[in-house]
Amino acid sequence: MKLTPVFIKRCHLVRRRYVVGLAIPSLIWWKDSVLWVILISI
Repeated sequence: MKLTPVFIKRCHLVRRRYVVGLAIPSLIWWKDSVLWVILISI
């Protein structure tokens, strides 16, 4: 598997979608969310 710019861009899009997918539930249940705690501590 070669790391072409297209492949890297695709990985970034998938990762961004994954982060957004995690962020939405954590905003809904922010008190219980571990992700929220991590975001605050950064």
